[in-house]
Amino acid sequence: MISFFKSRSYKSALTSHSNFNYKPTISSYNTGATVGIVSDLAHKVSVQKFIKDQFGTQSDVSTIYYSEEESESPDIYTKKQVNWAGIPKCEAIDIFLQKEYDRFYYLDTKMNLHQAYIAHLAKAKFTIGPYLDYDEHHFDLTLEIAELNIEKLLSEIKKNQKLLSNLS
Repeated sequence: MISFFKSRSYKSALTSHSNFNYKPTISSYNTGATVGIVSDLAHKVSVQKFIKDQFGTQSDVSTIYYSEEESESPDIYTKKQVNWAGIPKCEAIDIFLQKEYDRFYYLDTKMNLHQAYIAHLAKAKFTIGPYLDYDEHHFDLTLEIAELNIEKLLSEIKKNQKLLSNLS
């Protein structure tokens, strides 16, 4: 019974958000001037290396990390900032969701409701993430990786980005 109300509250919050009906303009994959990244704090070192290798100082990269532990960092939201229905409520999320991105990356090996909420509402022209068979969100580029871990995911994204940039 509680899961019914939780699911209903989550869907209501998702569909009532101003970003829910966002329709991006069609653009070339190579226009990666603004990049949004969502990940778990446990992967921050790998994600920062990925950002440095892939974008350097060429792009405006916004990141938001989830942490189970308390943090004062402006790019981290915590378990305490996620309500009972799985909706993250904090200024960092609001700021992240206000911005429009040329590319959005979901860089994690699992997806919780609060992460799915951000992935669904990110205003992005092109989205990239792993294939997670239990998740209903579909990215523009979904990478299916056996024995998924963050290093394999980042490696596959790098490989596929080279292929995509050659098509554009």
